[in-house]
Amino acid sequence: MISSPTNEQDSEDYVLASILEQCLANWRRHGINTDALSHMVGVDLAKAAASPEGWISVRLLEDMVQKIAWFAPDPLLGLHAASMEDMGGFGVLGYLEQTCGTLQEIYDATMRYERLVSDIGTTTLRHEPGMVFCIWHCKTEDPLFRRHATEFILGCWVRHIRFARLPLSKLLKEVHFSHPAPSNPALQADYENYFGCPVKFDQPESAWVVPVEMMTARLRLPSPSLQLTLERHARLLLSERRKKPSLRERIKSQLRVLLMKGNISRDYLASELGVSSRHLHRQLQSAGSSYSQLVNELRIEMAKTLLQDPLLSVDAVAQRLGFSEATPFIRWFRQHFGNTPRQYRQQLNADTPQ
Repeated sequence: MISSPTNEQDSEDYVLASILEQCLANWRRHGINTDALSHMVGVDLAKAAASPEGWISVRLLEDMVQKIAWFAPDPLLGLHAASMEDMGGFGVLGYLEQTCGTLQEIYDATMRYERLVSDIGTTTLRHEPGMVFCIWHCKTEDPLFRRHATEFILGCWVRHIRFARLPLSKLLKEVHFSHPAPSNPALQADYENYFGCPVKFDQPESAWVVPVEMMTARLRLPSPSLQLTLERHARLLLSERRKKPSLRERIKSQLRVLLMKGNISRDYLASELGVSSRHLHRQLQSAGSSYSQLVNELRIEMAKTLLQDPLLSVDAVAQRLGFSEATPFIRWFRQHFGNTPRQYRQQLNADTPQ
């Protein structure tokens, strides 16, 4: 049930394990006994969800939803699972979305890289006069799972604008669901309170309905250099969905994400990979590398990218690269590049055609 999808497994659909980890945490907050659920499905769900590079079979998730519906009926199961605080649940795509400045940029990134999160649905945009329909189509056949999965995804989209300068009610005109309304009419208010707008059921498609001008309204300041780094990481991961990456590539990719979290200690990296620190050291040694070497390579790569962004101060770049302050970063940079970050930027400007 837990593995990394390959060519041979293309007939089966998967969801990123960290999504399950977030769902379990949110379900516990709503009173669902997830230990009992693990017993019923015959899988240690907490262990499965903790696998940072693992994938959960959709068949397992469908079984879970069916059993929850019997064990602890919750008509808002999908929405209750969607109230995520940690963007890491969506892997590199979650972090990439945070670097985007508009809904249009966010959905462009989502459509490019949503296979890094799951195989069970697709996002598309449909334009009508004055409106854009941000559609998510779930391809699974189980109607109960499809309902909760769809409400989960459209509910999770709220995270796109959690820190927006504009209120949710202004960005959203309506939310549509293709499935029927809940049997209890009183739940309509719960949906509308969650999304901050009218919610309609039995619609042709499940979608956010957004005024066209809101798609390009500035939600937050973008971070182009960080976006470029994460895009590179996302492209690598997308290519790795069809081949087994080397240990070195896997660790370096994970380190990129950990830099975004601000914690790149070897112990923390080992725990994220689900191995002991000693085992990680031995594996890297056998691959002819070391933890410090990989961190150094990644910092060199990211430093060159981040310094191209004139909006980032040297202090901000140092912080992004895991340095406590600018002084050790400047010393490290001079050692590897032969000049200071400021001189490097001046050279970049001098080399840029006017």
